[in-house]
Amino acid sequence: MTGIMYREDFLVSIGLVQEGSIAEDLKKLEALSKQIADRFRYSEIIYAVSERFHSSLSAQASTISRIRNLRIIIVSNDISFYRRRVLVASEAIGDVIVLSSFRELDHISVADIAEEVFETGDIILTRRSRRRIAMPVFHAILSAVSKYRVSSRDMRTIGIARTALGKILDAPTATVDLVFEPKQGNENYKRQKIDYPTSLQSRSNMADRFELVSELVTNSAPRILRGFAIFSTIVVFLAVAYAIYACAVLFMVENIQDGWFSTAIVQSGSVAFIALALGLLCLGLAGIYDRLRGSDDGLIRDEISNTSFFDQTTDLNVEVEHISPSIADKSAQQ
Repeated sequence: MTGIMYREDFLVSIGLVQEGSIAEDLKKLEALSKQIADRFRYSEIIYAVSERFHSSLSAQASTISRIRNLRIIIVSNDISFYRRRVLVASEAIGDVIVLSSFRELDHISVADIAEEVFETGDIILTRRSRRRIAMPVFHAILSAVSKYRVSSRDMRTIGIARTALGKILDAPTATVDLVFEPKQGNENYKRQKIDYPTSLQSRSNMADRFELVSELVTNSAPRILRGFAIFSTIVVFLAVAYAIYACAVLFMVENIQDGWFSTAIVQSGSVAFIALALGLLCLGLAGIYDRLRGSDDGLIRDEISNTSFFDQTTDLNVEVEHISPSIADKSAQQ
């Protein structure tokens, strides 16, 4: 630990979601707990486990007891991986919160990220130093239609301060905000490049990828709806222009096919009406979506905690003055 400062001035929360077996995850958490304890006096680890694995935790009681300040939250089976990350973040009590993945723990320094977040106040996102084999056009489309900077290099580890996390959790787009950087925002984001092995870059579950894309598109619904409303407005103007063209042809051209003008007017009017209606509907749905917020009530079923901060210190915030026995006797006589 030469040259590394032992921090006692803030509390660190590390959040992880179950990815493999309970036994494998707990072994990694035990090693992580020792690393964190060497750098920080106050820390906690929050581990989210699916409700169907609740009974498996009793067999790992001895391992759980060895992990310092471990909190295990039992979450509903029906919620997705990234939604569980939001629940983990909402349960964290630290001044700095680092959400990570078991697959990335061996290649990043959670302690360094937490310390940098505390010193700078930036939101730190991890990024692969090498591009993985993926569809760049697909990611470019997602980045264009959404309000986020989407890249195939983005990883799951993010470090964030308590104040910034509170703002994210209040938004209905928290599942994506904890993964990608928004194109517009008041927070400062910093990307930390990680030498993540290419052989591990294809191990992500396809269901997790599809889920993230679904969340990204769903959370970008207002932006997409407003874009469609703009397109509908353009169609309305084109329909009106076509109607004007039909009127001009009626008065300026002598030989017109019977029924052409009436057909053109009906076509332009129908297209204008449908486009206008769809545009207004999209704007209305976008406004409704912006006002809707999800609820986390009932998604956390139980919690197993091995946390105790007060047994780690004997410091007092009061001073006790020594009173001599003679003075104490005189006070008692009075």
